[in-house]
Amino acid sequence: MNSKIAILLSAVAASAQAYNLSSDQVKQLTIILGDVKSNLFSYIGLVMDPNSGITFSNLPAGLVDVGSNMAMNSNYVPNYSEIDINAVSTFITKLPWFSNKIEPELSSAGVPMVNTKTLTTNQVKTATALL
Repeated sequence: MNSKIAILLSAVAASAQAYNLSSDQVKQLTIILGDVKSNLFSYIGLVMDPNSGITFSNLPAGLVDVGSNMAMNSNYVPNYSEIDINAVSTFITKLPWFSNKIEPELSSAGVPMVNTKTLTTNQVKTATALL
């Protein structure tokens, strides 16, 4: 493994541990931030579209900032404390490309996020009972 990659992964893992994230949350954020990094202009376009329902004020805190820093600096180590982790789960399912791009990546990584729009009443009851 490339030493730069190993150092970056160590720093990301340390950042995640410092903020009490589960390994699933780390995997989710890695996939989501990778999407933001790769598609930064799509996220900005969504915010600029008044019909999207997504504005700068309802974006999870830190998501675009961290994603844009990753896009502009290959040595940037994401600081998970800058991101409102709880808001990410709700927000990400609202993206027009969630079902086609992000959800399959999350599922293949073994950390799917539930899209509450598609849950049946029984699934909601079951998920709620597990809380």
